[in-house]
This record gives sequence, C-alpha cells and structure tokens, in this order.
Amino acid sequence: MKIEFVYMGSENLGIEYISAALKNAGHETGLTFDPALFQDKHYLNVECLASIFDSKDILVKNILAKNPDLVGFSVFTHNYQWALAVASLIKKVVDIPIIFGGIHPTILPQEVISNDCVDMVCVGEGEEAMVELLDNFKSGKTDIKNIWFKNKNKIIQNPLRELNCDLDSIIFPDKTLFQECINIKTKYMIMSTRGCPFDCSYCSISTLRKLYKGRGNFVRFRSAKNLIDEIVLARKKYKFVSVDFHDDVFTIDKEKLEELLRKYRIEVGLPFTCMSHSLCMDRDIARLLKDSGCTLVEFGIQSRNAETRRNILNRFEKDSDIEKALKMCKEAGLNYQIDHIFGLPKDNEDILIDAARFYIKYRPKKIGCFWLSYFPMTQITNTAFQMGLINEQDLFGIYNGFGSSLHFGGLTKDRSQRKMIKNFEFLFKIIPITPKWILSLIVKSKFYRCFYVVPFFLVLFIDVIVDLKHKNYLSLSYIKYYLLHIIRHLNGYVKNKRLIN
Repeated sequence: MKIEFVYMGSENLGIEYISAALKNAGHETGLTFDPALFQDKHYLNVECLASIFDSKDILVKNILAKNPDLVGFSVFTHNYQWALAVASLIKKVVDIPIIFGGIHPTILPQEVISNDCVDMVCVGEGEEAMVELLDNFKSGKTDIKNIWFKNKNKIIQNPLRELNCDLDSIIFPDKTLFQECINIKTKYMIMSTRGCPFDCSYCSISTLRKLYKGRGNFVRFRSAKNLIDEIVLARKKYKFVSVDFHDDVFTIDKEKLEELLRKYRIEVGLPFTCMSHSLCMDRDIARLLKDSGCTLVEFGIQSRNAETRRNILNRFEKDSDIEKALKMCKEAGLNYQIDHIFGLPKDNEDILIDAARFYIKYRPKKIGCFWLSYFPMTQITNTAFQMGLINEQDLFGIYNGFGSSLHFGGLTKDRSQRKMIKNFEFLFKIIPITPKWILSLIVKSKFYRCFYVVPFFLVLFIDVIVDLKHKNYLSLSYIKYYLLHIIRHLNGYVKNKRLIN
C-alpha cells in the first residue's frame, strides 16, 4: 500500500516515526510538503504575502500524480483550516481516502471526522495503528484501535490502545521524507522521552494526559543506548553539526540524564540544545549540560507573577525556584533562553515591569516572546471564557483552527492592552543585546511606552541580531528556508507560465 503524507512549514517527528513503521511493514510512503510561506501561525503570518505564495493547487497536483492509496494529514490546531482546504481540493478531483491525525484530531475527533473531506481520524500515537490500518486496507477492516472510520452516515469510534511504554521498540524516524525541504544538516531533531510530567493549563499535552489516563505511563523514556545508536547512525547519513533534543523537559530524570550525556560526550560530542524546567534544574544538571556540549537550554517561565503562574497557568514553581535554576546555569556558564507569554488574564503594566526588571537582572541569551494562543479543551481556554475574555464566537474560532498567531496577535481585544503588550514585547527582545544601564533608563523613564510604533520587520530583525550575537544560527536557518522556497516557488511559476504560453 502507498500513503502520501501532507504537511506544512516544518519537520514533523510524528510523520517520520509513522513512515518508518510503515516502510518496515512493507508499505510505501511519500511526502508532499507546503513551505507555507508567510502563512505559518507558529512563526510568520502575513496575509497579503501568504496569498501571493499560496501553492495549494500545485500541492494537490503533486499528490494525485503519485497515485497513493491513502492521503494522510498531520494536523495541529493552527494548520487545521489549511489541511481542510487541501483535502477538499483533493476530493473535488478524486474520491481518494483521506485520514487526519495529530493533536487536533486527537482532541476533537468527532468534530474533525464530521467534515466531508475526512474519511478517517487517527486518535493518539499512530505507529501501530497506521501499520494495522494499511495491512488491512484492502479487506476493509474497521475495528482498529486508535482509528475512527466514517461508514456512510455512521461513525465508527474505536477505543484507544495502550501506550507503548517500550520506546526502544519503536523504529528510528524516517528523516528521508523531509531532507529535501528542511535542512537536516544544520540540526538533528530527536526526542529522548514522550510525555510531560507537568500539567500547564495552556498546553494541549495536559489534555492528552487525561485522554490516556489508565492506559500506561504517560511519561516514557528511551534508553541511552537507543538514543546514541540513532544519532550515530543518522550522523553518518546526514552529516549534521548539532543536535536538538526536542523533549518537553529534557532534564526530568537526573540519573537517566547522566547516563545519556556520559555516552553522548564520548560517542557523539556535538553541540546540542534542549528544554528544561526550573523544578528540573540544579547545580549538577547545569554543569552536566555545559560539560556535555549544551549551547542553550530553554526555560518556559511564561510569567513572573507567582499568582498568575499558580492560578492561571497551573504552574507551581516558586519565584525562588526560577531564580535558583537561572543562578545554577550562570554559575556553570550555561547559556539559557526564557520564554514569556503575553496577554495572560489579569496581566498589567506593573506585572510586566516586574518581569522586565527580572530579565534585565538575569540577562538570558534570548527571550522568546509569545502572545497567548488558546487551544481547544485546555483549562486556560475555559478560564478565559468564564472570565469573559473570550466569547462564543472566539470559542468557535479556537475549536475550528481560526485562532490567533503565537506572534503579533493573540485574542487580546482591548486596544490599550495590545499597545502595552507590543511595548513590552520589543523591550524584552532587546534585553539580551542592550547594556543594563540603557535598559534601566528605558524602564525608569517609561520610554518603552513608545515601542508599539516599532515596525513588524524590525521586531523580527532583533531576533536575528540576538541569535548572531550568541552564535545561535536558528534565525539564519529560517531565512535560508524562506529564500530557498521563495526561489522554488518563483521557478515553478515561471515554468507554468512557459507551459501556458
């Protein structure tokens, strides 16, 4: 059987794992990739440019030219409408079976499968379920756990299977799918765990935990040997120069971390980045990360206000825990990034000034600035609705993927509030590259209140400067990505023009 995956904007480990499992079972896989130029709500969304570089018609032609038996979309909330649009265009040409999987269909399977262009939904982790589906595709078997089927006017809702707690049994991800559209040679994405031990109100992972309750350990680990074997094998093939441990919290288990990084130093020795949590960081871990080649560790602090963290975000670390974690990193000489969410309920200028002073004091190498984005079935979405911050129309948009961008957006409606957020967003972005005395003067004089007039492109440019200053080339890789796909788009346009003429 042949399945064609369809995805947009970035590399997707879920697709890579499912592709590897299917190939191992004797099936054929392919990828049709949409670079989503200027229409990716995770990074860059500019509507006027997005319409110019829209390539859905070309995508559909490429998909159908491969004559697959099944078309699979990996769907998160922000690309849900894009996926529906492409799937609908496919159905207009040929009635080929289409399956949606990913976090959004997992959380809202009933709503997703009700669309005319969606025939099946994969709920939860998909490796075993998709192999079983394709193995029995011609027979028409419909009692497959994790797969929902549409049979005429009836929807078959199969139950979830148990979580696979032996992650070492899962075949290494199939990176060949994305190697032509994503520069794997720059950074190799890998995960050492599945699941997160925390229950943040704004994160869809907390919804997944509830879904999988009673079906195995939600947080699972790969062995150090299994991880090193994948990296060593992949390095020979892709020649990458750094590694990105993409775990929600890389430093959950100190003992396992020590074993992994001891092997990593000897057998890999490449620089790497990772994400941590202030409750999963101490002096030993900070030194271990630094000595093993970690160039940047990311902390999702999200708010400096303890009450907001506790009552709104469901995060129970204390101010002292955060300060201790950052001090440990500074002592070890370990670079760190802090992530901050704007537009949180009850945020005001005093709270953001306090955050600014804290960030100025600790001077992270980068501050990731995100506008609050509400996701379906999350606690913060319910809280905001009860507080009257969002209404029924907003909820409809959130559940149907019309929600706001993580950058330069949000559902903050009050104009003065939005203006205030833009002021602090630019202030936070310049903290890593501006002398302390200038920053203190800006805060004391309240000059930051003028920053809302800073144009969009300059805010993005600051990210590039910050990355270059600290020899982090992530922004440059995005620029290269955009330039490559803009050139490809223009070449395709010229070729089509010639054919028409």
